[in-house]
Amino acid sequence: MRRRFFWSILGISTLALVLVGLFAAVIGQVALTRETEREMTQEAVAIERLLESQLTDEAGTRITLVRLAAALRAGQLSDTVKSRVGSLLSMVEGIAGGRQVDVGWVDIGGSLRLLENPALAGPLRFDVDSLESGQNSVVRRRVPGEAGVVLAVAHPLGSTRLVIVVRQRLQVISGQGYFRVMLIAFLITVLLAAIAARLLSGRLASRGAKLADAARRIAGGDVAARTGLEGTDEVAEIARAFDEMADRLEATQASEREFLLSVGHDLRTPLTTIGAAVTHAQIEDGALPDVTKGMMPSVAANIAYRPVRTRGTIGGSIIARGYIEGDAPEVKGHLECRGLILGERGQIHAIPELKGNLAGIDLSHEAAVGKIAEEEVEYLMARGLTREEATATIVRGF
Repeated sequence: MRRRFFWSILGISTLALVLVGLFAAVIGQVALTRETEREMTQEAVAIERLLESQLTDEAGTRITLVRLAAALRAGQLSDTVKSRVGSLLSMVEGIAGGRQVDVGWVDIGGSLRLLENPALAGPLRFDVDSLESGQNSVVRRRVPGEAGVVLAVAHPLGSTRLVIVVRQRLQVISGQGYFRVMLIAFLITVLLAAIAARLLSGRLASRGAKLADAARRIAGGDVAARTGLEGTDEVAEIARAFDEMADRLEATQASEREFLLSVGHDLRTPLTTIGAAVTHAQIEDGALPDVTKGMMPSVAANIAYRPVRTRGTIGGSIIARGYIEGDAPEVKGHLECRGLILGERGQIHAIPELKGNLAGIDLSHEAAVGKIAEEEVEYLMARGLTREEATATIVRGF
């Protein structure tokens, strides 16, 4: 159980780590890309302001963005102005740290052209319609001369049809670095899972051992055994159900003991009385020697008890006849005639007879004919006897 629990925790933890890692990698890459786009857009806006404030011609006159756009579309931009634009862009690239910037314009034919790197306008393939509507165009492309994927943002400068382009190689999470981090995390997870599995499985094993010990004690006859486990988990619920079962079992055995004592009393007392009465009758009839040396008549002068019991019949006819006679002053007597019918065609005739010869005597009789009580048979069968053995035992006791 402990080993299965350990591998279950380890498998679930590993699967969860892989899924969380993949999800984190995707979310991290998306977040990194969006943050880069935001920074590049801010940088394009800064370049727009720099050109408006710092770009001048040969005479030192400030060149507006409208004038710059007209010169670019007409192809009349002087080398001096072009050089100053290149210097401003180089200065921005030095500050931006690895990003390349360029100035472009949308020509009459609706194509985007670039000032510093004309050859990249085609591979980047910006959405000119978005630019003309005043919206940024963001692309991720593989372009000649660049390793990997290039992320580029084209920012339109109002209605001038000028565009500031900022590009850089897309930063992708390194597969080797990601694998190294995942491997370290996996090893840590395995270690923590092993510790947790050992602690949890040990606790469950100890609680399970208490359950097993209580079960073995009850199987050995100790119905007072209990688990003693508490809590709100599933093991505690099983333990409570086990203890409730043990309570019912103990109560059932207590009831059985009481029933057995009651049956034993009912069986022992009549037999003892029968034995005494039969011995008394045999002494009076002379069948047995009087070992009481004449004391029996005085002892039994006031007691007369004569039981007549027929063990049973399965098909014949039995006449059970009992007789007592009161022939002593103030004598009390009782006569019982009982029999068991064990078959469908059996017959028993119980005939009790009483005879009183003196005034003041008290004689009574009782006759009963019936079958074996089913609850007595079921009780003996519950103790391991077959129905035939249980019936025979009851008959012998009767």
